[in-house]
Amino acid sequence: MTTKQDRVSRGIPTGGQFSTMNRDEASVELDQKDVDVPQVTAWLQRNGLGLSCEAVNAMTWHINSADAPITDILMSDVYRQVHEDEYGFSHEDRQKFIQALEVLEAQGRTDLADAVRKVSVSTATVEPAEQDVASAVHDSSDFRVQAGEVFDSVRTADGTVFHRATGINWADEPQAVRLQANRPLSDEELGQISDLTKYALASSVHGEALGEPERDTPYSFVLGHDFTKGSPDRAGVFEAGLARIVTEGSPPLKTNRKGPIGSQTVPGTGDQSLKFEIYYDSVSSLN
Repeated sequence: MTTKQDRVSRGIPTGGQFSTMNRDEASVELDQKDVDVPQVTAWLQRNGLGLSCEAVNAMTWHINSADAPITDILMSDVYRQVHEDEYGFSHEDRQKFIQALEVLEAQGRTDLADAVRKVSVSTATVEPAEQDVASAVHDSSDFRVQAGEVFDSVRTADGTVFHRATGINWADEPQAVRLQANRPLSDEELGQISDLTKYALASSVHGEALGEPERDTPYSFVLGHDFTKGSPDRAGVFEAGLARIVTEGSPPLKTNRKGPIGSQTVPGTGDQSLKFEIYYDSVSSLN
């Protein structure tokens, strides 16, 4: 069974808890008097964090207005302040919200989890311009992405931007795919679905598998696969066949070279209600 690892940015402890950053390491001065918006944006991306454009501007202003050396500690403290001003709750509150959803799902109370998720998304304080523009890039750390909301473009913690396969976007020369399910996935399910995805890719676009799956939200994971070493133009075959393969598994073996005749290399989940949005890190578009 494939093992999974969480997709985290360099320098952030595994587990994604921003509040656990080592304060001694974070106290290093950035050796400058002021920062600009691109530098603040880059700092947020390195730490797997996200804010609206207006909030990033506010964060930049607060940092430069502080009567203190510009350090990672100052940056993180200002981020927390601006985050609470922007959304009405703290970064830690967002982490607890995600954990609460996971607890409800683990207890089998998916009805409560879905209700909490819907209310939180509908009442969230979101920058209108960001909410209305379908092409906006949303960080995977955004609580809406963590709660399973679907967006056309998602940026993972390492800065890679994934674009959803739609009628106007299609795979170009991807090095990775991102799958987002319509419900949270357990670690066991993630491993099985990753294996089934690898089979679906190998039997359609071919190419070369790259590493193990990396979870970026409770609903989604990223899987490295070099399409350029296969047939990228067959990505449509992969997309059309993925749901069936995830449900039914690989076809029964016709020879005994890889196992008993009639057995499956990778068994399916049997869950016909499980659906996926497919994202690529390289797409072409009609736009």
